[in-house]
Amino acid sequence: MSFSYKEDKTHIINFRVTQEEWKRLEIEARIRKISPHELARDRVQQRLKELSGMSFWERALYEELYYLRNLIASGNRLIANQQLTPEVWEEAKRNVDDRRIQFADELAQQSKLRNSIFGIKNHNNGYSNGDHHNGHQKGNDEQ
Repeated sequence: MSFSYKEDKTHIINFRVTQEEWKRLEIEARIRKISPHELARDRVQQRLKELSGMSFWERALYEELYYLRNLIASGNRLIANQQLTPEVWEEAKRNVDDRRIQFADELAQQSKLRNSIFGIKNHNNGYSNGDHHNGHQKGNDEQ
């Protein structure tokens, strides 16, 4: 998360460091050809970015893999127990799809909240109006 100097900056962070910490800051800053103050600012901003968690798309991919893994495990369990029928498999897929749609809605809301907290411009996270996920529209039931 890189902040522009043109943005309104209304808060100041001021803290003391030991002589040893200052020497380490000076050395690294000199290597990077920036001031120790800029290096400290960069480190704080980097840490804030790390604390914000996965990006929207990283989290969506992670969850998709999670749901696929669970679907495969369910199928294997059904096969092992000799309970796999077309109807049972369709029900398992519907359950996963329902959870995926619910997750996509929750993820979109979390992303909007995180973006507002961190001042990130909203680009609708790839959705036309935030209500469409995987070809589904909020509130529509699968048939």
